[in-house]
Amino acid sequence: FEDEFWLYAKQVQQEGFVISKPRERWYKTLMLTRFRRARREVKRKQKQQQVLAERARWENDFIARRCPDLRVVHGPFQGLQYPRIYSHGSTLVPKLLGTYEAELHEIFELFSKRDYRLLIDIGAAEGYYAIGAARLWPDAKVVAYELVRSARQAVDEMAECNGVRDRVDIQAECIYGDLRDQRALIICDIEGAEQSDHC
Repeated sequence: FEDEFWLYAKQVQQEGFVISKPRERWYKTLMLTRFRRARREVKRKQKQQQVLAERARWENDFIARRCPDLRVVHGPFQGLQYPRIYSHGSTLVPKLLGTYEAELHEIFELFSKRDYRLLIDIGAAEGYYAIGAARLWPDAKVVAYELVRSARQAVDEMAECNGVRDRVDIQAECIYGDLRDQRALIICDIEGAEQSDHC
């Protein structure tokens, strides 16, 4: 709307209001800068969408070739069934391959020898750990906390798909009182908020 702006500016000047030269330069520079910034932002978003679309195509092709049945192929949760191609907060391929957070595999192998009756997953995402743990400890109850509604729905779907829905309690927010006096294995991954005063 630069042309319209200067048209009205000229009419205002004819009524006696003077736009100083520095102010005029400022208007012109500001408008040009904002236009260029907006154009760069549009191009950045378009490129980002292209990258995300290309990544999604690659992931879908890879999954179709390597994990067509959407089952985890290695690791402590081998055999865990995904009901659909969906992962909340992280990419799906490493989970299906069983390489996701591989540094924890030995810990899960060690803990799997212990008799836990209650497992608590705070920040459950789509249920990789919550439902994987429900399968690893077949006699335990699992409480999965996840704030995002679509992810909670995915936990529910995965629990149903893996035949453990009767042992999985899905909740939104975990507060300190929920954990008090509980003897349980707690898995907590809430993007750094573990260190806050509320935890």
